[in-house]
Amino acid sequence: MCRCGAETPTLSIEAILAPLPPEVGHKAEPMQLYQAVTSPFAVRVRIALYAKGLEVEFVAPPDGLGSDAFRAITPMGKVPTLVCDDGSVLAESAVINEYLEERCPEPSLLPSAPEARARARMVVQMTDAYFFARYLPLFAIAKAEGRSSPAVASGFEGVREGLAALERSIDASAYAVGDALSLADCALAPALFYLTEYAEAYFGVSDALAPCPALAGYWSRITAASPVARALGER
Repeated sequence: MCRCGAETPTLSIEAILAPLPPEVGHKAEPMQLYQAVTSPFAVRVRIALYAKGLEVEFVAPPDGLGSDAFRAITPMGKVPTLVCDDGSVLAESAVINEYLEERCPEPSLLPSAPEARARARMVVQMTDAYFFARYLPLFAIAKAEGRSSPAVASGFEGVREGLAALERSIDASAYAVGDALSLADCALAPALFYLTEYAEAYFGVSDALAPCPALAGYWSRITAASPVARALGER
């Protein structure tokens, strides 16, 4: 009921434009991860997500990898691609994991000492440059020429060289660098899974880790880490 003579309250422009309090504002959309469950690079991101307990919606690429619909979201049309809750789009698994580390620093996926942090990042880069960059192209070669192709044998020597470099770069412990799960493990564990799972069937290489006792020991231990076991078990 209107009361004659009562003063009508007014609001300042600042009050009108002020953001709504969180309980009445719109809830932020969860992050979305475009992925293929079999991608070792998607596995890498899932390990980090599970380690940090972050909420994310897993999404298949619309119309498949490389499609026009997916390229409209991410330029190269590749997985994994992360859509952040503010709509920002991030590609490249190593970059995504660094973003997750900065966004949610606890539990940390980097050791505390600067030198160890650098070594963890070094293992990530070495895994990409000296293992995956040499290993993954061999699948197309083996499919075209057969697994007994000289090109496959020559290419796998490059893989062995990369493994030998990684052998010298990890710690003799349950984790690749330091005493806890790190970005290095997120990268290296999926790499060793794809090596031990497929090298013999596709390239005729049995016991590919035999020349690398440190990597073999690491591989036998890292699969006990819950985020690693969960992410690898989903593929």
